[in-house]
Amino acid sequence: MKKTFTIFLYFAVFTYFVNAQENCDTTLLNGFHSISSLEIQSFAETLCQPKWKGRRAGSLEYMEAAQFVADSFASWGLKPIAPNDSWFQTFPHERIEVESSGTLSIAFPINNDTLIKHYTFPDDYFPGSSSASGQITAPLVWVGFGISAPELNYDDYKNVDVEGKIVVIEMELPVNSTHKDYAQWSEHSSTASKVKNAISHGAIGLIFIAKLANPSIPYHDNFVYCYMKEEATNDLFLGTSKKRKELLQEIKSKLSPQSFDLCKTATISAKTTYSPDGTCCNVLGLLEGSDPKLKDEVIILGAHLDGVGNTGAFFPCALDNASGCVDLMAIAQALSKSKVTLKRSILFIMFGAEETGLRGSDYYVSNPLIAKNQVVCMFNFDMVGNGRDLGVWGGDSYPEINRHFKEANDKYIHRKFHSSKYHDAGGRARTDGMVFGRAGYKSMAAITPNAVKKVFYHHDLGDTPSTLVPEIMEDISKLFYLGLIGLANDTTIKLK
Repeated sequence: MKKTFTIFLYFAVFTYFVNAQENCDTTLLNGFHSISSLEIQSFAETLCQPKWKGRRAGSLEYMEAAQFVADSFASWGLKPIAPNDSWFQTFPHERIEVESSGTLSIAFPINNDTLIKHYTFPDDYFPGSSSASGQITAPLVWVGFGISAPELNYDDYKNVDVEGKIVVIEMELPVNSTHKDYAQWSEHSSTASKVKNAISHGAIGLIFIAKLANPSIPYHDNFVYCYMKEEATNDLFLGTSKKRKELLQEIKSKLSPQSFDLCKTATISAKTTYSPDGTCCNVLGLLEGSDPKLKDEVIILGAHLDGVGNTGAFFPCALDNASGCVDLMAIAQALSKSKVTLKRSILFIMFGAEETGLRGSDYYVSNPLIAKNQVVCMFNFDMVGNGRDLGVWGGDSYPEINRHFKEANDKYIHRKFHSSKYHDAGGRARTDGMVFGRAGYKSMAAITPNAVKKVFYHHDLGDTPSTLVPEIMEDISKLFYLGLIGLANDTTIKLK
């Protein structure tokens, strides 16, 4: 009889644990299968709707998009953690509106006459996103990369006079990231620093050789600028006996400036309004863990909510970066609705003002709402809406974290998985994740390599929801849903 009871007890306990495991797996898989490419695409369509005008930081339309995210967080049961039980961590941010596409024309001297060529928006140029309002006409001077760096013995303005003129400037740097002094060079690579340098040399306007919408340049009174398509700028070198390609090769090979007067005149007009007293915000929602001790340890997921705004036309900013935001929304919804057990807490942050200089993430790390020593790690989601593969950039630096995502892919998703070491080449930070990394957080990024569709990387009118790949957004969301469950419940993970 005693033996019979022992066998019965064994099977009862065994059955209990089998049923418990099955219930746990069912709960996990219910959440996994609730993540839908159709719903994710619907979120993207909402964020990219014309009424929000490209979600420019500082605009009223950005704040409306932020409210949409906050309302979604609230409906899924996340907790607000900003002061006064708010969803919003606000910070000052100027408000700039581009009211028209402006104009651009070039006057070419021909014998004793002048030929004026008018360029068209958006085929040939974009207006400056932070240009002053007004019209300027002035001679053109090509100043290479527009850099003055005495510490590097380099100055594009050394042998030219640009006082009262319009300078024409190349993007980026004359060196690449493998150069021994790249970190120093990188400090001069931003368009904002190039505008500031042009103004310090007396220029009244600027044409960047590139066609993109870029709100990262601070507003400067009376300084008018625009971006010109690279193919169109070939016109600027006509009649000069110089070729742009050869000049750039000379600069890069010898680090020797080749600036010169283009012997032409340009007219640039812009219509903008500027207010220094605007506001922007980060949107934060916390999914609180269940363990009395481990719930104080937090995993952060971030994505920038802002876009480039309405720069002469409507820029939807779908891949960059509605995609990252809607992935976070899908993950947050699935985790909260599945009722799966999470011992640690997960904080979802939609950053504002990434496009204007990483200001939202910088504000957060300077004013953290969760103590840094309580944060397990941070994952950044930026442009994760197009690709064939999945991965975690920086994951190889933290194998104890990365294994949860590798295992999730191997067991459930079965796409090619990529991971790499965390790497900081120095110079200016270019992502919200890098801001966290430099502030001392374990920082990684979700990635979807090997694009399926053409990537409109530099802010373009064509970055619409139709360029997104809903299936990869579903799978990156599922990957993080599963990986986060493993990470949140891993009791072997130690804080720094």
